[in-house]
Amino acid sequence: MRRPKGEGSVTKLSTGKYRARIELDPMNGKRKWLSVIRDTAPEARKALRELLRKKEVLEVQQEYNDLFPAVVAEFITTCKTKMLKPTTIMRYELALNFWVDTFKYKKVSQITTKEINKGISILNDKGLKTGSIRLSLVILSCLFNYMIKLNYIKVNPVTHCAIPKKVRTKKNMEIVSEDEHRQILDYLKPLYDYFRLTGEKTIKARMYVIYLLAYNTGMREGEIAGLTWDCLNVDKKEISVHQQVIRADGKYQIVSPKTEASYREVTISDKLISLLLELQENYRKLGYSTDFIFGSLFKKDTPTPPANIARVFKQCLKGAGIKRHITFHDLRHTHVTSLLEADISVNTVAERIGHAYASTTFDIYGHVLKRAKERASEICCDFGS
Repeated sequence: MRRPKGEGSVTKLSTGKYRARIELDPMNGKRKWLSVIRDTAPEARKALRELLRKKEVLEVQQEYNDLFPAVVAEFITTCKTKMLKPTTIMRYELALNFWVDTFKYKKVSQITTKEINKGISILNDKGLKTGSIRLSLVILSCLFNYMIKLNYIKVNPVTHCAIPKKVRTKKNMEIVSEDEHRQILDYLKPLYDYFRLTGEKTIKARMYVIYLLAYNTGMREGEIAGLTWDCLNVDKKEISVHQQVIRADGKYQIVSPKTEASYREVTISDKLISLLLELQENYRKLGYSTDFIFGSLFKKDTPTPPANIARVFKQCLKGAGIKRHITFHDLRHTHVTSLLEADISVNTVAERIGHAYASTTFDIYGHVLKRAKERASEICCDFGS
């Protein structure tokens, strides 16, 4: 049976063997063939399929001469014109940095699946997490799809890569104990008292208020850095999360929250409201004017970088004598854990911390709920003597 045009052919030779052959695109007006010989017809048909796959990879609609880094720069510029979030642009740039270094002297039409697989092996050897490698390949694939739309290349070489399988692993999270909480407060309170007296401008002097806000709301450091005084609603006892501070393009920017669900109103206690109002009054007495609740006191109306908050918090832990590795984000984990252990519903917790779905909260904190169920099974289990 004759094969359709372009799908090659399998022919029996006079020697009794079989030849699989395909025609490549003409070069300089001359026809060019690619063929292999096998002992049996099934082997030849299998070889033909392999030749067709090879042809698909080798064919290029247009010989594009720009080097890979130049196309990446063009791609990022295009993404910016499409008004993508700065966080998305930053994620693209970080993911593509490795590939730019890997293919810095390569033309885009010369990059093959085999070379990308080598890059994957290097990332594995560097100890990069599977999820990060997969994300890097997803973004790299987007880049090659962009090239295909512009007719730079015909085939996306990422398509046939050996992409690492997704492995679900629970992230290590540290919970601040009651004793550690007390240690931290004992260390931070005198620093805050000193700020009230002297007007000490460092973020460390105000870490007492920042710590209590994070501990009691589960807000991320970027969200705390983005808080302005108009976010505080004293009458409703709420604090509004509608922006965050991130680092993008080498500078800190104020952008929308991480997701739509991250826009939220978080209820806070009377004590926390009083503490924030006291901080505002201290600013007024000391002659500081800033729209940001925890803004820089060295430069007017400038938010404190989230990285500074995390770094100073680490210093404070050391000062408080806590040797365990606890991050600022662990205050969020501590807050959620305390709510779930107090039998607050998962839906309520998810809404409070800005998760779009309760299932997300359950996936991350399922172990806490499991412990609560185990305790519940032990209640009222007295069977008598």
